[in-house]
Amino acid sequence: MIKTFVFDTNVLISAYILANSKNRQAYNKAFDVGMVVYAVATFDKFAETFVRLRFEKYLPLEQRLPAIQEFRAKAFLINVDISITD
Repeated sequence: MIKTFVFDTNVLISAYILANSKNRQAYNKAFDVGMVVYAVATFDKFAETFVRLRFEKYLPLEQRLPAIQEFRAKAFLINVDISITD
């Protein structure tokens, strides 16, 4: 059975900004041992958030844009057909 991993926006951003963080280690391991998946809404939120000006002090936009594309290319898009509400 293939191990499947899902990351939220905060973990993805942390993984790209902090190269030696626990989030980056988890991110790398997930790709090494299994399959990382994402929903359209999750990817959109990650991309929209990561291009914000406030992240410029950590990583220039010229590096953040390829990081977004790298994630999209490496991970697998899944269709989420359920909704969780409060």
